Amino acid sequence: MTPAPTPPIPILTPAYAAGGGIPMAALRAAEDAGWTRHEDEAANVTYVSPDERCRLEFGPETERYLSAFELLWVADFRPGAGQVGAWAASFGDQTPAEAIGAFIGTLTDPDGLRETRPGYAAGAGAPRRVFEAAQAAGWTQTRTEGVITHTSPDGAAHVDYDTAPPVVPGQFLAEGPHWRFAYRDADGKRDWTAQFTAHTPAEALAAFLAALTDPAGPGPDRA
Repeated sequence: MTPAPTPPIPILTPAYAAGGGIPMAALRAAEDAGWTRHEDEAANVTYVSPDERCRLEFGPETERYLSAFELLWVADFRPGAGQVGAWAASFGDQTPAEAIGAFIGTLTDPDGLRETRPGYAAGAGAPRRVFEAAQAAGWTQTRTEGVITHTSPDGAAHVDYDTAPPVVPGQFLAEGPHWRFAYRDADGKRDWTAQFTAHTPAEALAAFLAALTDPAGPGPDRA
C-alpha cells in the first residue's frame, strides 16, 4: 500500500497581516448588540447604539475615505450634555475586520466594563491592560520621550501609547494621550493604521490587539 502523502504544514499569516477581510466581521458585532442599521444610496453603512451615543461607520464611498487619509471605518462615543468621556477611533482600509469586531464586541458586552453599562461609556481604564496584551503576545516594549511602543516579533506591527494629541484633522477629539496601532508589510499592499483617543476603554483596545495577534490567524469568514 502506498502511504498517503504527508500534508504540508500550514503557514499561518499573522492576523495583523491578513488585510481588511469581509466587512461583516465587524458590522455583525454591532448588529448582534441590537444597534440600528442605516445605509445610504452609496452603500455607506452606519450602526447606532440604542441610546444613540455610540456609532460605527463603514464608509467606502465617503469623502473621508476617498481623501488621502483612507479611513474606511470610524467609531465614536458622544456622552450626554455636561458629561465627559467622549472618544473617537478610526481604522485604515486594510485593518482586519475581525479585530474591529472584537473592539466593538467588547464595548457592547451585556456585562459592561468595570460595572459600567454600556461598556463604551466606561472611560479609559488602565493602559496596562493594553501593555499586558502586547506582552502576552511576545511583543517587546521600548520607551522614548512621551511614547511607549510595543513591537511584534517580526518588527512589522506596533502599538504606540503617546501622551501627545492625535493628528488626524476632523476625525478625533484633540486631546492627549492617544493610541496608534500600525502594520507595515514589505510591499506596502496591506499597510494600515488605527488610532484611538484618550477615553477609549482599554479593555476594548486589548481585545483589538488580542484579535490582531491571534495565533490561529484571521477568522473563518475570510474569502
